Amino acid sequence: MNKKHPHKHVTVKKPKPTHFWAVLIISIVICAYWLGSIFINDYSYRYPSLGVAYQWLFLPMVLCICCLPVYLFVHLNKEHFKRNSVFWIPVIMMMATGLIMLIYK
Repeated sequence: MNKKHPHKHVTVKKPKPTHFWAVLIISIVICAYWLGSIFINDYSYRYPSLGVAYQWLFLPMVLCICCLPVYLFVHLNKEHFKRNSVFWIPVIMMMATGLIMLIYK
């Protein structure tokens, strides 16, 4: 109970998980990589070093795009798929990236 207002209950907000920011940054990097691949193919002929960097990052990005949804599913399952879960943001970003890749590729 609140001391100033005894009829009001104190609500405690659940803090965001600290690893959420790492997941969000990883998902932004993954989305930027896959969306950047639309343009990389054109510039890789003019700038070979850009094409090489893209090829070196390909396998880690494939691994991340396969493992991150599993990781997100586990955390959403722990929170019982609540609407206000912060882990929906990376899920929506990854789904939007997949849709864009399907449309433009």
